[in-house]
Amino acid sequence: MEDRVEHERREFLKGGTAIAATAAAGVLLRAPA
Repeated sequence: MEDRVEHERREFLKGGTAIAATAAAGVLLRAPA
């Protein structure tokens, strides 16, 4: 049970990191050069 919770938490953090990276890339692309 604990392992499953830890796994879910890791997947959530990985997804959050990917979303943050995508958002940062979008901001950089929109910013005037």
